[in-house]
Amino acid sequence: MIHFKRFVPNNYASLLVSLLILVLLTPFSDITGGGVGGGGHIWASIAVLYLTVSAALVISPSRTASMKVIAIATVGSLLWTCSKVVPFEPFHMVAFQIIANGSIILFLATTAWLMLQHILYSEADHNTICGAICVYLLIGVVFALLFLSCLEINPDSISFNHIIKNDVHEHERLAQLIYFSMCTLTTLGYGDIVPIAKFSRTLAWLEAMTGQLYLAILVARLVGLQIASVSAKQVPEAANSESSADSVNDC
Repeated sequence: MIHFKRFVPNNYASLLVSLLILVLLTPFSDITGGGVGGGGHIWASIAVLYLTVSAALVISPSRTASMKVIAIATVGSLLWTCSKVVPFEPFHMVAFQIIANGSIILFLATTAWLMLQHILYSEADHNTICGAICVYLLIGVVFALLFLSCLEINPDSISFNHIIKNDVHEHERLAQLIYFSMCTLTTLGYGDIVPIAKFSRTLAWLEAMTGQLYLAILVARLVGLQIASVSAKQVPEAANSESSADSVNDC
């Protein structure tokens, strides 16, 4: 069982860096080359591996547990890498693609859930705020991978307008879906990418609702924690002031 009080302080910073690398730099990976085994695929795979290892370190309460969780995360990342990089036909079958995506989705979703429990019951400080940002970005990445799985099952489940190429490499598609996922999460829609199939439409409105509920609940919770923390500090100070005043009156 994971005990949140044993978390290493400020360990959310590394996870935040890995998320920003994946979200901000993956769209530029197409300049490193495409095709199976190309530089873009390798860059995306390294970014996913860094993200999963960082997430494993966040949710691991001890060094022994860290090694086990990192091993699980590494296996998931290797499956995902093989499905994108290795030029071997079985790795590019739809079933293997879904298993690879599912392993990363399950791990990152579990990480986000455990972090959320920790954030909601911790004091509001800079590490908590950093963790809250991480959870928000993790939600976007998880839904991006879910949309990617939709495309691998049904290539017509999501429509891309004429400006966005439909025939793109896998790492470029991931970058496009991260963009679409973040726009959906923030309820910002330009209409350049549109879910068509029932399942992809359901994912879209679920993500939009999740993003709004997360922000509303999280902000309310952090404000409540801050008020409670300030109140708790003021009570002893008030008590000390009253006792000092009583001592002066007695004199």
